[in-house]
Amino acid sequence: MSALLDHLPEFWQGLVVTLQMTVASFAGAAVVGLVIVAMRVGPVPVLRAVATVYVETLQNLPLLVLLVLAVFGLPEIGLKAGLTTTAVVVIALYEGAYIAEALRSGVNAISSGQGEAARALGLTFGQSLRHVVLPQALRTVVQPIGNIFIALTMNTSLAAAVGGP
Repeated sequence: MSALLDHLPEFWQGLVVTLQMTVASFAGAAVVGLVIVAMRVGPVPVLRAVATVYVETLQNLPLLVLLVLAVFGLPEIGLKAGLTTTAVVVIALYEGAYIAEALRSGVNAISSGQGEAARALGLTFGQSLRHVVLPQALRTVVQPIGNIFIALTMNTSLAAAVGGP
């Protein structure tokens, strides 16, 4: 027990860094996920295709590979940032794909009549998505988003594998 108590400040510092990375990554992933889901359910085929490629690519690459590429590859082409910043951005982009898929499942769970009713009221696609569809979809995906948050918290440990804090 004395070994644990002797190193309590280091454990505390690790917890603080993990929480900071988790909150920052989740905030970024939520924004990325909302943008990607809007592109995936939108009426523009090119945007749907770009969003689909984004999601399929990031979900099929290991996070550690992306972290190694970002941490060691980006400085080679002139893009330099701190290890923590790079890790947060990569984790946010990676988890954003998962959040987008969770949100898309929520959007697909909403009856098509809701969108049709919004269009009948004269709302544009963006307005109907923002005011009618997404609020209902967010209620249906609370648990999957919670699971993604837990996975994101565990994934922050991979930053240490590439030399992070």
